[in-house]
Amino acid sequence: ERTFEGDLNQIPSGVTGVQRGFLLAYKFVERGLMSLNRFIELTSSTPASICRFRTEKPLTVGADASFLLADMNRAFLIEDIHERSRCGWSPYQNLIAPITPTHTVVKGDIHSLDVTAFPQPL
Repeated sequence: ERTFEGDLNQIPSGVTGVQRGFLLAYKFVERGLMSLNRFIELTSSTPASICRFRTEKPLTVGADASFLLADMNRAFLIEDIHERSRCGWSPYQNLIAPITPTHTVVKGDIHSLDVTAFPQPL
């Protein structure tokens, strides 16, 4: 059994699979069950408000922003082997995400993702 002795604020936090859940939620848009504007609200604006992120400024050139870019025409199969979380597994194993992330932009720094690492479903 492992225990932690120290400042609890220093423990890495997060939710396993949250990044995949976002991609899977896009299926509601694809199926016409949710508008793209509502999807953006539920996956961006609402969490930002709950976490009290400063979002009063619009996204403009030079703005401090973090977001995801995705290929809306490329699905991929979610597999545990591609997970980068500490637990090494995904609750979404073998589900098909309708869109594939291509880049992340974190505070203005662009990070390209290797889309070949995301296998396409058969």
